[in-house]
Amino acid sequence: MIESKSNSKIKLLASLATKKGRRENGMFLIEGLHMVTEAIKFGVPLVEIFVSETSAAELLPKFKGAMCDITTVKNSIFELVCKTENSQGVIASVKLPEAKPFYAGDKFLILDRIQDPGNMGTIIRTAAATGYFDIVLIDTVDPFNPKAVRSSSSGVFFVNFHKMSEAQVLELAASHDIISATAEGENVFEMKQIPQRFGLVIGNEAGGVSDKIKNASKLVALPMEDKVESLNAAVSASVLMYVLKNR
Repeated sequence: MIESKSNSKIKLLASLATKKGRRENGMFLIEGLHMVTEAIKFGVPLVEIFVSETSAAELLPKFKGAMCDITTVKNSIFELVCKTENSQGVIASVKLPEAKPFYAGDKFLILDRIQDPGNMGTIIRTAAATGYFDIVLIDTVDPFNPKAVRSSSSGVFFVNFHKMSEAQVLELAASHDIISATAEGENVFEMKQIPQRFGLVIGNEAGGVSDKIKNASKLVALPMEDKVESLNAAVSASVLMYVLKNR
């Protein structure tokens, strides 16, 4: 039982709320029964599971397959490291995945300066559900930000992230079909030819896709009523991923 906020494990968990802490320790945090049981089910490299004192009796039997230590934490201390208002009484530290070589399969995603962690998580969740398993990141929010991880609802376990500069993406566009989501693009529902292999670009919430990437892309848009200027980046990304996959 951990009973002190000065405990080294509690200090480590607190540090994982920051990008610097995640990078230095090579770990990130997951919260909630669903994410922890999914991590166990799919062999995600858990470091340690922490359960609150009042939840231990109910939750510990659910983690029998876990290949890591499980530690009980006093309720008041657990609340210091849990980031959700209505906690389910369980959090876990997870090893950050090792970077993998980028391989452009049939379809992949390019996120151009996405900054909102909620948008990031939702996009990751949909990408995993629709088979866009490789996600290129250009100056985005950290996908292992606690809010992004929660919003991904386990999707973060099943995708590969590849950090690239804008220049590297432009080099990629010279040999791959790139489709950018923009307000001035062709109606995606009326596209006559969709490449079999492509990268879909979703741009910054305020500024959209950069001009240089747009100039190297085929432009697509979602039709909207005149009263609506734009859609949330995560909503647009989700609709476009499904449409482009299934047409």
